This record gives sequence, C-alpha cells and structure tokens, in this order.
Amino acid sequence: MVTLSINFLGNAQTPDLGTISKNKTVKYVAIGSSLSAGVRDGGLNAAGQQTAFPALIAQQMGIKDFKQANVDGLGTGSVKVSANKNGVLTFTATKGVEDEKLAKITTDVDNLAVPYQKVLGLGLTEKQADSWPKNYSRKGFKHLNRFADASETSKVDYKAMVDKKAKQIDMFTYELGTEDFIEFFEAGGFATEVSFLTYDREGYFPEDALLKNLKAKGAKGVMANLPEVMNLPYFTKYQYGKLKKLIGDQVYIQRYTNNDTRMAVDGDVFLPKKDAVEALLNGSSSKGLSFENPLTDEDVIGVEERWSVKTYNTWISKLAEINQLPIVDLNAL
Repeated sequence: MVTLSINFLGNAQTPDLGTISKNKTVKYVAIGSSLSAGVRDGGLNAAGQQTAFPALIAQQMGIKDFKQANVDGLGTGSVKVSANKNGVLTFTATKGVEDEKLAKITTDVDNLAVPYQKVLGLGLTEKQADSWPKNYSRKGFKHLNRFADASETSKVDYKAMVDKKAKQIDMFTYELGTEDFIEFFEAGGFATEVSFLTYDREGYFPEDALLKNLKAKGAKGVMANLPEVMNLPYFTKYQYGKLKKLIGDQVYIQRYTNNDTRMAVDGDVFLPKKDAVEALLNGSSSKGLSFENPLTDEDVIGVEERWSVKTYNTWISKLAEINQLPIVDLNAL
C-alpha cells in the first residue's frame, strides 16, 4: 500500500510509503507514453521532463535519483501558439534535434515511458509496422530505439524493452492510450486505426501481459485511465459551429473521392495545423467553398469519427480489477 499526498505548489506533505519502503530506497518505474515522458508544447525537452508527473511523484516520495531518458535543452523542439482577433491560430516552431537523432540511452533509466508510444504498438516493432497504414506514426519507435542496442534497433517492441530494462521494481505507474486517439484525430480519422481501443479486441490484451510481467517482479502499481481526448483545447478551437461567421454556412468536405463530397455540419472539427484549413480561415484560399474544390477528409474530424475513450476506459477498469491495481481517474479531471 502506498499513500501519496502530492501538492503541485511545492508544499508536499511527507508521504507514507507504508510497507513498500522497509527502510530501503524505493525503486519507482514509470510506464507510459507522452504524458509520462514529459512531452509538452510540441516536443520532448528538458523542462518537460523535469516537470513530468513521474518526476514530481519521485520527488514527493523522497527518491533523490529518479533517472530519466534525458535530452539536452530544447530536445526535439517546441511550438508556441498565438491567435489573431478572429481567433485564427498561428503556430511558431523552435527547431530542435530530430526524434531519430537523439542520443542513445546507455545507463539505467527509471522513467521507461516512450514519447508517442501507442497501445496499438505495444507488441509491434518498427520493422513490422511497415505493413501498417501509411499514416501510422513511426515517432514512438524512434524514441523506443533509444533504449535498444545497435543490433536491436527497429527490432525491439515496448513490452520486451520494459521486461528487459525494468529489473528490481517496488512501484510503477501505468499510463497508455491517449496517444492512439491523438494520432487518430490529428489525421482526421483518415488511414489510421482506433477500433482496437474502441471495440475490435478479439481477445488480444497486450496491456495485461505487460502488467502481469511487472507484478511478477514484485511491484505494486497504479493505473491511469484516459481523459476525453476530443475535449482537449486543440480539438475544440475550430468547431464548425464557431467558424460559420468567418467562413460561411456552405463548406464542402471530400470523404473518399471527388464524387463523394458532403456539406460541413455542426459537430465537425476543423484541424488547426492543416494547411488548407489555415488558408481558408485566413482568406488566402477558396478550397472548401465549392463542391468542385472541397477540403479533404484529412482536414476535418467528422461527426461520425469522434470516437470516445469510454470503451477503452472500461477495459482499463477491468484490467485494473484483474490485476488488483488502483486507478487514477484522469477522465474525471
């Protein structure tokens, strides 16, 4: 049993580590994706890593040497966002190192979270992913390869990496799944896959295998469920109902072919970083204003593509119950 009292203003109470401590240094390992790794403001940088929630938990548990997969300074860069008087966003990027050019990790690490890691890829290697849809992001594998030996690069999967790297463990946190939905929505639901998390399981639960491996090492754990991704500000800023005054009532969206075009409806979400959307909102393009020149499916999250995380959170609850793990309810925040 572990009881943590975490005050993010810095006035932490002394944590009661219960029977997990036994007068020794507690070994805490973080399992997860971008949130656990410290991805923030469009990239992985040192500031994000230092204030990622596993680092804060370790600090409040009195762990003085919580080791992370450190990046220098700007890391992979960052993005700042500003808005004009019409609410149209501008994204300004500060360039860093490309994901695949980050330095290899040659020491033991306690934060085993991999930026952009997806549940869908838990047992998948980068080499195997070649057979997946073209929009399936490789970014997670670039960061996973940092943990791999030179001979294993592109051949290692997340489950195997955790099993190899996580040796003596007293406690772990588990956070995975948000990145699957983010990737799906950022692609406008086009040529990506999220059915694995929403209904199409067919008896395959790689999370359960990962959790059981961790527990077999004697570790106590805590799981987090998913926030409702479509409620994040990035996906609510350009709702069609809010844009009508700027671009009018008649906006056309191509679904599959030029002969399959529909009108935009309330509930559609236009994606802020798509070039065609930016040009339309800034008045520099007429793309989307006629049947003959529509926006593409990739530019818009259609009403029918707005998958909820509720089903996956139900599975998270079941996995937690089976493995006797408590849940941090991020969905309720």
